[in-house]
Order: sequence, then structure tokens, then C-alpha cells
Amino acid sequence: MGSITDKAFAKNVQRALNELTVRVEGRTALKVDGIFGNGSIALLKLFQNDRGIPVTGQYDRATAGIIDPYIDRRYLTETSFSEAAKKLNVNVASVKAVTTVESKGEGFLADGRQVILFERHIFLRELAKVLPPDQVAKLQAENPDILNKTPGGYVGGMAEWTRLERAQAIHQEAALKSASYGLFQIMGFNHKVAGFATVLEYVMASAESETNQLMAFVNFVLANPTMLKALQERNWAKFASLYNGPNYAAGGYHLKLASAYTLYA
Repeated sequence: MGSITDKAFAKNVQRALNELTVRVEGRTALKVDGIFGNGSIALLKLFQNDRGIPVTGQYDRATAGIIDPYIDRRYLTETSFSEAAKKLNVNVASVKAVTTVESKGEGFLADGRQVILFERHIFLRELAKVLPPDQVAKLQAENPDILNKTPGGYVGGMAEWTRLERAQAIHQEAALKSASYGLFQIMGFNHKVAGFATVLEYVMASAESETNQLMAFVNFVLANPTMLKALQERNWAKFASLYNGPNYAAGGYHLKLASAYTLYA
């Protein structure tokens, strides 16, 4: 049984409570900070009441019996990092460094859905592959915020799902291919490189666990020998240029990777 006195574990408990507790109108999600204060205890009691177990406000055995397995199945673990490192033939510190820099530390939103970013210019490209030009033009004129040759229109967080859902109503497969998912924000159109036959399989796997998101990243890197070699050699500038694009230096990705690696190593 984990202990909420451990800050890292307490963060995962807070994340789990956010995802598992019945949504209460007007309630805001817990701040995931590892500090198990009054707000966390109140939500813990709500969770206990909802699950029909004693409402103690304590992280007791009955509560841990539900939440601990959820945490192990849902979030990244040391085993996840070790397996990824073995597949990539790098040390664990390298995997943790990339995870830290390339994500915000969490692959899921407070409501349990995976983190996404919808790309309207990609949706325009993908839609043009499956619909006649005149129909695409009409849809573009009617929906410029989600169908546009210019990137942007981001709203962030849960609201990105609203954009994706609108796009899905137009064409599901094209829409799913036009968003990036999870910790590593791998685009849907890269589903085969990430190890999935269809984009729907990729999205569903990403929705299940951060470990699945990590393994999609592993497959993505393994499919690019130059990127893999850069990671194995800890050539952070080369890796960042391949993973983040030619403007990597402006974002300081190579420096952030080097710093994170030093921290974990």
C-alpha cells in the first residue's frame, strides 16, 4: 500500500481522485501538488462514499485496494521506464529526461481523457484525402476555426476535445489523425510508426495508460534509426532537431534535455 506522505505517490492519488470521483457540478479539480490537504481529504471522502466503503478521510486499506491498482495500471511506473529503456538500448535517465522535457508530466486531463492538441491545418490536409474538393471548401468556409490552412486556433486543456469532437462529426478518421495524444504528443497520422494498424487503435491505447503512450514513443523512435542513434549517444541537439523540428534551439529543447538527463543520472 502506498503512502500519501510520499509526495510523488500523493500526486498520483490526487490524479486518480480527479479521474475516478463522480463529477460534482461546480467542483474544480484538485491541484496535483502532492500536498494532501483539506481539499484532497474532502475529495477522498467523496470517493469513499461513492464507492460504498467507510468514509474515513484516510488513505486506508479499503481505499488503497481500489486506487493503488488503478495507479499501477494508469500512470508511468519505474517498470515502464525500465522496459522502455531496454527496448531503446539506453539508460533509464535518458527516457526520464525525454519524458520530462517533451511532456507536462501527465498524459491525462483531470477528467480522465488523454491530453490532446488538435491541428486544424492537418485536418484540412487529411480531409482533402477523403472528400471532394468542393465539399472540403464548403466545410472550410463553415468551420474556419477547425479547418484552416494556417496552424493555430488552440484553446488548450479539455477544450481541445471540443474541437476534436466537432471535427469527428465531419469525418472521424481524418479528425483522429489530426490530433496529437498523450505524454509525447505523437500525431494520429503517425499511428503506424507508433505501432498501431489504425488510428482508432492508437487513440484507444493512448486513452488506457501512460505506459501505452510511452511505448508508442518507443516505437516512434525505433522507426527512425537516426533519431534512435542520437538518443543512444545522448546527442541532445540532434535528437531535438529530429523530434521537435528545425526550431528546436529557439525552445531550448536540447539544453532542457541535457539538464534533465543530468538530474536523473
